[in-house]
Amino acid sequence: MTVLEASEIDGRGLNDLKLLNDAIRTHQGQVAELLKRRKQMILRLRSQRITYREIAEAMDVSEQLIYKIIRNDIPREPEFDAQGNLIRKRGQIGRAHV
Repeated sequence: MTVLEASEIDGRGLNDLKLLNDAIRTHQGQVAELLKRRKQMILRLRSQRITYREIAEAMDVSEQLIYKIIRNDIPREPEFDAQGNLIRKRGQIGRAHV
């Protein structure tokens, strides 16, 4: 393997790297939206009593991945109010309080 000195590097590929990085930045927002829509669709199917297995088979993924998609953003620690009363148990989705 040849090691180039700093003076020997002519910047080849730097423009390509910048273009790739710009494309990634552009598409990150789109990917985030697609992930959100996928989760919403899974939740809607689950509310219609479609099983994890059926959803996983349709997506060609494991049942564990479906569960992870649904549960990934649920806080893992219990939540308490200012008086120390339990608001949300560990691993459960919190309810809106008015």
